[in-house]
Amino acid sequence: MAAIAFLVTGILIGTGGGLLTLFFLVMGVGALLVSNRFRKLETTTTGGIRAATADRELPARTPTIRQDRAFNRIAMARREAELLTSSGVDVASAQDLIAQAQGAFDHQDFDRAYVSAQSAHELLVAARRDRAHPSLR
Repeated sequence: MAAIAFLVTGILIGTGGGLLTLFFLVMGVGALLVSNRFRKLETTTTGGIRAATADRELPARTPTIRQDRAFNRIAMARREAELLTSSGVDVASAQDLIAQAQGAFDHQDFDRAYVSAQSAHELLVAARRDRAHPSLR
């Protein structure tokens, strides 16, 4: 590639095209820089995809991630239960599961805490679907 650039530059200089040579040189360097930038961008994007894939695999391996997931699921289930309770839906069984999840979380059994909180969430979703909708008058 460089040999071709030197050959073309030599031909253009030999025929008296100094300004044209400078133009082609600048265009060539610009094209190389842009090409290099796109390669780096592609590598970064691919690395980001790899990182995202690795994040999906991490919960099984990293205690901190498992702890965060369990904590977030418990908090979400609590909030769902509060909202449904305020609208008059019976959520006692879901609250029992949330209490079990909190107990497991307190004993640092994050996997069991997550599963219990997820079960509570599923019960709450079912309760939300099954509740009687107020009639519109």
